[in-house]
Amino acid sequence: MKHGILFSSLLLCLIVIVGGVFVLIMQRKEEQQEIAKEAFVASPAGVNNELFEAKLQTEQIDSLAAIPRPPKQVSIPKPQPTPVVLTPSQTPPPLPPSPIPVPEPSPTQVSTPLPAGRFAPIPAPQPSPQAQPEAPKIKININTAGYEELQQITGIGPIIAQRVIDYRNTNGQFQRIEDLKNVSGIGDVTFEKMRNEITVGNVAVNPPPPPTSAPPPETKTLEKININIASYEELQEITGVGEVIAQRIIDYREQNGPFQKIEDIKSVKGVGDATFEKMKDEITI
Repeated sequence: MKHGILFSSLLLCLIVIVGGVFVLIMQRKEEQQEIAKEAFVASPAGVNNELFEAKLQTEQIDSLAAIPRPPKQVSIPKPQPTPVVLTPSQTPPPLPPSPIPVPEPSPTQVSTPLPAGRFAPIPAPQPSPQAQPEAPKIKININTAGYEELQQITGIGPIIAQRVIDYRNTNGQFQRIEDLKNVSGIGDVTFEKMRNEITVGNVAVNPPPPPTSAPPPETKTLEKININIASYEELQEITGVGEVIAQRIIDYREQNGPFQKIEDIKSVKGVGDATFEKMKDEITI
C-alpha cells in the first residue's frame, strides 16, 4: 500500500516537471517569433510589404465601388376596388345592349344604310335554275342504216349488225320495228332495250305474200328387216339392237337355225318383252 502511494507521487511529480519544461519551451519560441517580426518590420522589405498590402486593399475597395448595383425595387401596393354595397332600394344600372351582327351584303345586293333600330332584312332565296330538258335523240332507221350506224344501237354489235343487213337483203325492208326480232340474236329483252332508238321510216306497207301450201310429207314405206338373212350392219338398224345384240342374233341363227316366228327373237339374250314391242313392227322372217 505504501509502495503504491509512493509510486503515484513520483509519477505526479514527473508529470508536473514535464509540463513545466513544455511551457517554458513554448514561451521561449513565442519570444523569438516576436523579435523576428520586429526586425522584419524595421527592415526596408517589411516596409514595402506593408505598402503593397495597403495598396492592394485600396484597389479592391475601388473595384467593388465601380460595380453598378441594381436599383432597389420598391413594391407599390395595388389599390383594391372598393366594394359597392347596394341597399334594397337601389338597383344596378342596366347594361348597354350588345350590338347585333349584321351580315355583309353580297356583291349583287345594293348596300343601303339601315335606319336606327332596324335589323338587316333576310335575303330571299334565289330560285335554283331549272334543268334544261335534253334534246330528243334521233332514232336510227334500221332500213337505211349502214354497218357502223347499226352498231350504235343498244345491244347490236358487229355480228348482229351484219345479220340485220343480210336480213334486209334477203327479205326486204322491215315493215315495223318488231320485225327486227326475226334477226338471229335479237330477242325480246334486247328489243326492249333498243325500242326507243330505232325506226323503220316511211315504208310502203306491202301485203304479205299468201302462204304457199306445203306439199304433204312423203310417206315412206318402212321396209321390214328379215332377221333370218339380215347382215351384221342391217341388224343394228333395228330399234333396240346394237353391236352386241346383233352379234348374238347371228350366233343364235348359226346354232339353232333360222327363226320360225318373230317372237323367237326374244330367245336371244338381251331382247326382252319391252325391247320386242319396240322392234316388232320393223322385223320379219
